Amino acid sequence: MPCLYICGECGAEHEIKPKEPVKCKDCTYRIMYKKRTDKSIYIYLIILIHHFSNMI
Repeated sequence: MPCLYICGECGAEHEIKPKEPVKCKDCTYRIMYKKRTDKSIYIYLIILIHHFSNMI
């Protein structure tokens, strides 16, 4: 399953498949950051809301 990664040098987004070298296809920089999905942010917000509602 390919994942979206963002290049640490030029900021380009690329899909990197398993067994594919982790490097930017534009500038060949080797530090890539995995792009977060909206789903993970949504779950994080639910946890925060639940945590703060228990404090009140």
